Amino acid sequence: MNEVAKRGGVGRLLIWIFAGVGLLAAVAVIWLAAMLIGTGRFNRSHDPAPVAVKGQTAPFSVQDVRDVRGTGLVQLAIGIPGRVGKVASSSGRYDFDHRNLILLDKATGASRKLLPDNNRSIVEFRFLPAVAAVDGAQRRGEEYIEEDPDEADGKTVPPAAYYVLAVAQADLTKQDVLVGNISDGRQAFLLKNLDGIDRMWMLTPTRLALVVREGMAVHYKVIDVPALKLVLARPVEIG
Repeated sequence: MNEVAKRGGVGRLLIWIFAGVGLLAAVAVIWLAAMLIGTGRFNRSHDPAPVAVKGQTAPFSVQDVRDVRGTGLVQLAIGIPGRVGKVASSSGRYDFDHRNLILLDKATGASRKLLPDNNRSIVEFRFLPAVAAVDGAQRRGEEYIEEDPDEADGKTVPPAAYYVLAVAQADLTKQDVLVGNISDGRQAFLLKNLDGIDRMWMLTPTRLALVVREGMAVHYKVIDVPALKLVLARPVEIG
């Protein structure tokens, strides 16, 4: 009888242990969900609803809605979901054919598209600060606007001042590069018929440097962004 009682006591103890573990797990899940909601991680839909786009029959959607760091603007990427095709979108973040980028003024509600229409795919886009990139900070200087603000490690990051869009041509074999100023909206396609961009960084607070592929050759280009002018173009001697 004592042996049976002992076994029953052990069984009840195990039941209480499993119940306690389950309760702790449930509390942990609830806490994690609350943290994610608090940081806005659930604000971006993984399955965005389609939106109507004038003159387009394909189902468009809006993705990656986020602040443009250091400005009063919000960026909205629009494109065709599930149709990446031959051209990858910026930094692989999107699972759709990225067609345009909209800048929304949070104070006035005014918005502007960076491309005049939605007919071409955006291969890559960057927001850049009016600060020269230096050594280890160079990577951050290129891509800081695309980083999650919660993962900035408490470092002071300069605001976005310029933007660069690499846009595929109709046959998807070449790219044209749009460069613009955030403050006044002035922009221009300053590089055309590229095979790709290998690297870009701020050489000075006003000059953008790029290493590009063009006609089976590598070139070094420098653009004065406020003036919207190509100021240096030299081939890179490979061999």
